[in-house]
Amino acid sequence: MTPCDDTVLAHHRPAATMWGKGGRDYDHVSFAVSEALAHAAQRLNAREGEHILDIATGTGWSARNAARRGAVVTGVDIAPQLLAAAADLSAHTWPPIEFRLGDAEKLPFDDGAFDGVISTFGVMFAANQAEAAAELARVCRSGGRLVLATWAPDGAVAKFFGVIAQDANSSFFH
Repeated sequence: MTPCDDTVLAHHRPAATMWGKGGRDYDHVSFAVSEALAHAAQRLNAREGEHILDIATGTGWSARNAARRGAVVTGVDIAPQLLAAAADLSAHTWPPIEFRLGDAEKLPFDDGAFDGVISTFGVMFAANQAEAAAELARVCRSGGRLVLATWAPDGAVAKFFGVIAQDANSSFFH
């Protein structure tokens, strides 16, 4: 599984490479926003045996939050290194979580396959927001639940990422 796999759309491959560079260390970022991640999982209210999808799972923090409630969880991300970290960090979780390479704009699942869908500070980075939103709705069953945690597009965090993006050729990304 590489970002060049057809599973990840071409316009997301540079982002997959960038996000993948953080690998397991990205879990420290998740820890910093862990209260928001826990709140999102509580709002999802996953139940035992339900099928839950965590889109842009990163190191799997939200996937683990849902699995702790007994849900059958699948986590997808565009970065193989993050998926490897998620699998390692989640090895103790029951029920076990399935981690798969996947792109929010072209999810590899059937219509209505999940009782709930969650994305915490992840799907908001999809290049085509309308397509990503349509995919989230498509894979969530009718009457299912969808929970997103995002930063405001014009807020301080977005401005911070804008500064980092301007420096994309720096050694930080290489």
